[in-house]
Amino acid sequence: MREYYSVLGINKNASESEIISAYRKLSAKFHPDANGNDPFFAERYRELQEAYNALINPSQRVAYDASLDPKFAQTVEIIKDKEKPIITFFEISKKSISESEPVTLRWQTIHASEIQIDLIGNVETEGTKTLRIPFENKEHLRIFINAKNSFLNETASKFIDVKNKDFDETKLVVLPKQETIKEHRSSDKKVENKVAAKAFQKEEQSKVAKEIKEKKSKTLEKKAEESEKRKERPLTKEERLAGITIAYEEESVSKSFKKSDLYVYIVLIVLLVFVVMMLIFAYSLNPVV
Repeated sequence: MREYYSVLGINKNASESEIISAYRKLSAKFHPDANGNDPFFAERYRELQEAYNALINPSQRVAYDASLDPKFAQTVEIIKDKEKPIITFFEISKKSISESEPVTLRWQTIHASEIQIDLIGNVETEGTKTLRIPFENKEHLRIFINAKNSFLNETASKFIDVKNKDFDETKLVVLPKQETIKEHRSSDKKVENKVAAKAFQKEEQSKVAKEIKEKKSKTLEKKAEESEKRKERPLTKEERLAGITIAYEEESVSKSFKKSDLYVYIVLIVLLVFVVMMLIFAYSLNPVV
């Protein structure tokens, strides 16, 4: 018989969901229908089913684990009688100690396959352990022991309360004050940063406005200088020719305006003479008596 955990490709601490996932994955891969009913795959699929059925059932899994480990087998024989786990005793050498002072824990359980103590971890069904308690400035500390019967899926628990001789209440008061001071300092820094940012922004805006004003003044000064230079310096040949051309064009335009005015006057006079002659002719035809 092959080892069931290796058949499914999982470790001995695998959870129920890990067992199901591994079985589904491998059964789809090695199913005979998907492999032409090959004898090799048929045998492999049978092993998968056997391993899955043994490990998915809690009681069967405990029994199988016991068959792999002789020490665990003895424990299984004890808890197989369907008795709930019992913590016979759970004791500590001193219940009021300082943080640097070592203490000894003693415990004993029956009908349990798995025992766990908070500060130690997994332990044997009975034993002793010397250690120092990490209070971390707490006045009391509670230490738990849990005894589990995996066959019945039942758990028993007990605890011990230990007092810290070195507990200092002032530390609990000082710490919040220090945190408050830090918060105030951080808020003050935020306000200072906002004020500094606004001042910097105003300064940058004033600098930009000043630069724009200086550029405008420089442009105006440059234009004034250029106009003064034009007045002072003698005209070039091209500029003189351009000026004569403009003057000639202006003079010709003014002359053309004068000629057009003369033509208008002549036309008006001719029309007036024509009208007078027509009046005289009409009067000669029909003299007024």
